Amino acid sequence: MAQRYLWGHFSQLAPTNPAEIAVIERGDGCHVWDSDGRRYLDGLAGLFTVQAGHGRTSIAQAMAAQAEKLAYFPCGPMRTRAPSSSQRAWWRSRPTT
Repeated sequence: MAQRYLWGHFSQLAPTNPAEIAVIERGDGCHVWDSDGRRYLDGLAGLFTVQAGHGRTSIAQAMAAQAEKLAYFPCGPMRTRAPSSSQRAWWRSRPTT
């Protein structure tokens, strides 16, 4: 029964018939909808990226406000904001291997 309603963790999402490809167009809370109006439970939460749920206006507004200041910066040793003194103290005191 689960195979009928759920995509597994590493499911093959490419059907043999291209006409069967589900186009996910919106989300709300823990559900997503395809372009045909079918609702699915987003049980994987966007594979670890949407635990707060879809359609959270407060999160979207915070993202938009940040994007107005800085749209993208790659992860790495540089920061977008200086670390606090407590963060610097923790970094200096952490054990090294």
